Amino acid sequence: MSFAGLGHLEPAAILAAADTRTPRSAWTSASAHATAVDAALLAGLNEQELATLRDRGANLDNDDLVAYLRAEADRALAE
Repeated sequence: MSFAGLGHLEPAAILAAADTRTPRSAWTSASAHATAVDAALLAGLNEQELATLRDRGANLDNDDLVAYLRAEADRALAE
């Protein structure tokens, strides 16, 4: 959600896809935010880009996911 809010749509899409491993019903307090993120991603990326990024995120194992999150957080903080 934070990456989408900052306009970093690629990491937002990748990380959102990784979140789909846990059903959204388990995160009921975040479901409205997730819907807003989905809308921002659809507005900022074409369908093919979004599908590619979601596939990439869904295929990251937990270690790679954490490494990716750290790298993108560092990049966002450096801006």
